[in-house]
Amino acid sequence: MAVNKKIIKASLWNIIGTFLLKAMSFLSVPIFTRLMTPEDYGYISTYTTYISFIGIVVGLGMNTAIFNARMDFENRFNEFNSSIIKAALLVCACELIVANALAQWVCEPLGLTRGYLNIIFIISFAEYVVSSYYKINTVDFKFKKNIIFSVLNSIMNLSLSVVFILALNNDILGKLIGQSAFISCLAICFFYLIAFKRANAFKLSDVKYSVKVGIPNIFHHFSQLIMSQSDRIMILHYINATATAKYSVVYTYALVIQMLWNAVNEVWVPWLYRKLKVGASIQILSISKIYLTMFAVISAICILIMPDFMFIVAPKSYDDAKSIISIVILATFFLYLYSFFVNLELFHKKNQYTALATFIAAAVNIVGNAILIPIFGYKAAAFTTLISYMVLMLVHYIITDKVLKVNIYPIRFFAPQTLFVCLIAIITNIFLDKIIVRYAILSILVISMGGVLIKNKALVKNVINEIRNKKG
Repeated sequence: MAVNKKIIKASLWNIIGTFLLKAMSFLSVPIFTRLMTPEDYGYISTYTTYISFIGIVVGLGMNTAIFNARMDFENRFNEFNSSIIKAALLVCACELIVANALAQWVCEPLGLTRGYLNIIFIISFAEYVVSSYYKINTVDFKFKKNIIFSVLNSIMNLSLSVVFILALNNDILGKLIGQSAFISCLAICFFYLIAFKRANAFKLSDVKYSVKVGIPNIFHHFSQLIMSQSDRIMILHYINATATAKYSVVYTYALVIQMLWNAVNEVWVPWLYRKLKVGASIQILSISKIYLTMFAVISAICILIMPDFMFIVAPKSYDDAKSIISIVILATFFLYLYSFFVNLELFHKKNQYTALATFIAAAVNIVGNAILIPIFGYKAAAFTTLISYMVLMLVHYIITDKVLKVNIYPIRFFAPQTLFVCLIAIITNIFLDKIIVRYAILSILVISMGGVLIKNKALVKNVINEIRNKKG
């Protein structure tokens, strides 16, 4: 009972933290789109993508082994962490030397200067160290510490970035210095804590163990990042930084949907796994239909109203990007759909095909961008993202249904809700400038759903109680 309470409390803190961080990330966009020119904001958005990519290889993914090591090295867990954080520093130092040696070939194609390259490496390693500290806390359900430092880092990042942008004549440099300052201080403190204070060790066997776990994850994480971030790099390459800025602003709308999905998923997955364990497929399908319908309605509402929030998120110069908001949200809906199959793979511990599925979808995204962006401009990236997420869902369906044979969801199960969201996206784009029409549709939708909920009040109450019931 005590363990259950600990897990529930930790999960609650995790949900709260997710909401806070996503909300702060979304709220920072209107500030920077007004402080910076669209061109500078486009470059910063692209540099943020570079930070994410370098962050994957900066420590060879060794900190992903922390979860396994908590069980395999229970009696010397601190010594293990001390070894791998020192090894990560050595790896980063070597990578930085190589990057500087190749700077004349690396910087120009990526739109970087040598100075920006080095700052990006500093931020990437700082984030790696902080992430390692968070992972160590996570395995012991210490989410509260993670949230405190994450929120503090977000506040200081935003505050210092604003200060340096206003103080310097170079907005890009000001944003990068503001972003690196506080997290670098955190990283120094956490590095000392992990590498020396809790334990002072360096064992080659620990490094080998972590590299063996980490390197396969690099491929998977790279594919995921290509899916979510490569659009900005390719828009910058084929069009310009201003187009990148417009696309990046629209992409922040996906954060709202993902925030809702992550929060609900924290509750959904434990219930799903309990029911899968006892083979309650009929009950899973019944409640999954309600879950799917609920998220489809939420996505439809967001598609209908979010174009009208563009004036809050960015100045008028970004307005022509409104037409792809519905496409970006629709793409996020397909990302949600693919989780139905991934959850089955993870439950059956058959996730060896996950990287392959992500790689296929990422390849579709890159090829689509390379062909369509030069012809149709930056807006084409939204459509290639949508197509790649559709491919990701279908590949995972094939994996669970045909290869692993663990699927319980027929493909037709998703058809009504998917067609509904697609129809709303099409209608929204047709009547993008007709706010009365869109809000009339929204009113009909809300009233209809309200009527359905009232009519099925007892059923809804039973479903909520069923999911909340820990014993299942």
